[in-house]
Amino acid sequence: MKKIILTGAFALFIFTYVLSQDAGPSVAFTKTATSTKNPEIAPANPGALLPNEINEKALKHFSRNCKEATNVRWYEVAKEATTCYYDLPDKKGRSVYDKKGRLVYNILSYSEEVLSAEVRNLVKYDYPGYSIDFVQEVFNQGTTIFIVHVSDKKTIKQLIVYNGEITVYKDMNKSN
Repeated sequence: MKKIILTGAFALFIFTYVLSQDAGPSVAFTKTATSTKNPEIAPANPGALLPNEINEKALKHFSRNCKEATNVRWYEVAKEATTCYYDLPDKKGRSVYDKKGRLVYNILSYSEEVLSAEVRNLVKYDYPGYSIDFVQEVFNQGTTIFIVHVSDKKTIKQLIVYNGEITVYKDMNKSN
């Protein structure tokens, strides 16, 4: 029970933080940043931040961990953090770094087809008759949770899957 409460609190924090972000000046790169000296990296619009205006530690971390990323876009968040949006094959990603370039959290969004069989089977077993609409995989400080959005004819649910346990985060009725 304690795990469920902690998981719910963690998910609530992530949702609240993610939804309350105010994107500031944007940066869009034509390729994944592999170096601040890479001549192929160019701002997508005039006045956008250049790679050397983004924390080098964040750029290096992102380049090491997201080598397949395309359509990379960087945003400053209230001068306290930097958010990087990107695409991976069959996934959309968002990484948030603090002012010192440390990863705060990473979220990958994708469809049921990309979801691991273990998590998919767990959800399908506990919620027969529901379809998996999409998934958000949240990584924070060594912990990964899955926020699985499911629906049937009458309801929509947001489920938190952590350590083989499922908790209903939100339960909503569809309007007619």
